[in-house]
Amino acid sequence: MKRGFSLIAAIFFIILVATTAITALSIAAMTARDVNNIRSKEQALLLAQSATEFAVMAMQAHNYPNPASPAGAGTNCLETINLTYPNANNPEYNIAISIYYLDPNLGCTAANMIGARAFLDSSGNPVPNNVVTTHMALVDVTVTSTDLPRITYNRRTLQKP
Repeated sequence: MKRGFSLIAAIFFIILVATTAITALSIAAMTARDVNNIRSKEQALLLAQSATEFAVMAMQAHNYPNPASPAGAGTNCLETINLTYPNANNPEYNIAISIYYLDPNLGCTAANMIGARAFLDSSGNPVPNNVVTTHMALVDVTVTSTDLPRITYNRRTLQKP
């Protein structure tokens, strides 16, 4: 009777130790996966911020068309930028930047214009003829990872270069 009880106690103890070990390994694997996901999300966030700054810098350096000339209307506007990180040969993240302009008098294509609005000056009065003298734009940045699990981060900001 005592031997039978010892065998049952030993089996119960082995099952208890095995269950504890499996639970510990499972938690360790989940923690490693979660840390990797958090790292990837933070990387995507930082890349989106950097891509927004890059787009503003590119807008500042860009030679925009003269909307007064018929040849300049709807041409040569900076509308999209595509980047890869860390390099094109082995990309971990693809970055797509779309730029939508608020100035209807800039002369860009209609696809990248945010419709004519009644703009107000700093006093709250309507701007004559809705003429905006800056290239204010909505910068839409989408960062997508190439690894699984796929992480996509979108950042949309209003920028005034």
